[in-house]
Amino acid sequence: MQRKRRNTRGFTLAEVVVASAIVAFLLLALLTTFIMGRFATQVAKHRAQATNALKARVEYLKGLGYNAVDLMSSVTIESGVPVDSVRDGAAALTGTRTTTITDADGDDVLEICVQITWQELHLGQEHTVTEQIETLMAPR
Repeated sequence: MQRKRRNTRGFTLAEVVVASAIVAFLLLALLTTFIMGRFATQVAKHRAQATNALKARVEYLKGLGYNAVDLMSSVTIESGVPVDSVRDGAAALTGTRTTTITDADGDDVLEICVQITWQELHLGQEHTVTEQIETLMAPR
């Protein structure tokens, strides 16, 4: 009597389901990583552009000179400051720039703090992002 040999080719349904679940999990993790990486890159780009706008403001104030800056208002708030590159004459992303000028200790050295705050949209939620730069200005 000859035994029939069972065909061992192919995969069972359980093996296919487990393999599919593993692949789906890995693809979901990869997609999540991609989305988070894209958001981090976008925020880094905007932070770099905001830092450039902050440095430009500080250089502008330095160019005015100590006497002119000393006479300025202690706090200046500007809205609609471009954070992202300008497209078709309008900024793609804008924020609020706050310039604070103080002489807290009365030594005639002005402390200048320039800050930009804007909203980043990620997965339908807004995240507040702030970048600031500080410098000192003394009379010559």
